[in-house]
Amino acid sequence: MFSRILNILSSIAGREKSGEDESRYLVRKLLTLIILNGVAIALAFITNYVLIKAAGVEIYGSYIYIFNLLYLLVAVSVPGTDTLLRKMNAVYSDNEKRAELKGILIYSVIVTVAASAIAAGISVLIAKRSIIAESEISNWYLFAFITLLIISVNQTGQASLHGLKKISAGFIPDKIVRPAVITAVAVVYIYFSQVLNLNELVWFNALAIFAALLITVFFYRRPFLQYYKSAIPKFEISTWNRMALSFFALNALFIINSRIDVLLLGEYSSNKEVGVYNIALRISEIVGYSLTLVNYIIAPLIAQYHANGETDRLQGLITRSSRLVLFTSLPLAIVIIVFSQSFMNFFDAGSYNSPIALIILCFGQVVNVVCGSVGMILLMTGHQRFSIFSIVIAVLLNVILNLLLIPSYGLTGTAIATASSMAVWNFIMYIFVLKKTRINPFALTSYKKS
Repeated sequence: MFSRILNILSSIAGREKSGEDESRYLVRKLLTLIILNGVAIALAFITNYVLIKAAGVEIYGSYIYIFNLLYLLVAVSVPGTDTLLRKMNAVYSDNEKRAELKGILIYSVIVTVAASAIAAGISVLIAKRSIIAESEISNWYLFAFITLLIISVNQTGQASLHGLKKISAGFIPDKIVRPAVITAVAVVYIYFSQVLNLNELVWFNALAIFAALLITVFFYRRPFLQYYKSAIPKFEISTWNRMALSFFALNALFIINSRIDVLLLGEYSSNKEVGVYNIALRISEIVGYSLTLVNYIIAPLIAQYHANGETDRLQGLITRSSRLVLFTSLPLAIVIIVFSQSFMNFFDAGSYNSPIALIILCFGQVVNVVCGSVGMILLMTGHQRFSIFSIVIAVLLNVILNLLLIPSYGLTGTAIATASSMAVWNFIMYIFVLKKTRINPFALTSYKKS
């Protein structure tokens, strides 16, 4: 059964004789990530259920706030070095540049340690004005620094594995191991004491994060022996600094653009309308799910082929992956659009014209899918400044349209603003990809058989 599905999807991606292995690689990795994501979603549900039952809704809410804050600050603790590792590890490993591989890993860890100390300081300022001040954590700065450092080093290791094309190894520690450990520890603790307070819950999660780091280190054994052990590190500090800074700026803009719609809707509408819109937004994101996973798979390959000047091979990769994304995403979009009312009713969120908002958001995701992996292509080929320019335009458009449309149209106006900014953002990046890389990311384009 698995082999039959593999053959069908490989055919969709483009099974010319020269590209058959690569097509099967894409499909196999995509199916693997879908399965792992399914396990991760199930584990997340079980974990949340166990913790709510063990600690109560109030303590659980405080726990969620604390770690949402910490994970938000990871963007400061890992200032672009994760994307840097994904790109440069692919290039260095393909060209057997062991000295640079070791150097960039050391560089990333040092930057992460320093940035974690700064992020912990920022968290102290936030903690004084939040529910953290009421928690039983005696030394918040020390706790925040240690936790942020572990999370950030783990993320650095996972990004490094990703760059070395260890796709599953870069996914399992945080998405599978961490929730499994905290659930197991919580169940054992409940069996003996039956009650969890906030302090215990926080430290259990810190323990689970550390366990995820140990698994990342375990997965790193073979790459360490292959690339790092005997190499003398070589550093390209100025190049890495410049690239990491641009990746950091892009990530910050992306976070702003992904949250500005909810924030502005909350300013002009009720909390219930915000909740209904958030449900519609999350459902619409299912349409672009396969694009997210495929981008994760092809990122190191894009960097590798571009660095080696293999333009025809890169075009073939992009066309195959775009076809795969298009033919897996469009059926989902059609189903969600046709049954939009049923989806929203299922979540008791059928009010405020939410089905219309869901349909509008789905069309925005369809444009995202049709344009293909434009953002990842710009990042992995060294054209991130054009990606930054594109998202700046998208943020400005998003804010302006939200301010104009929310007062009159509520969450429907927010959906129009979000979908429009997404479409414009992707179209601008599509033009930049065509002009700067000569790669056509459209799924139905033709390409040379490499």
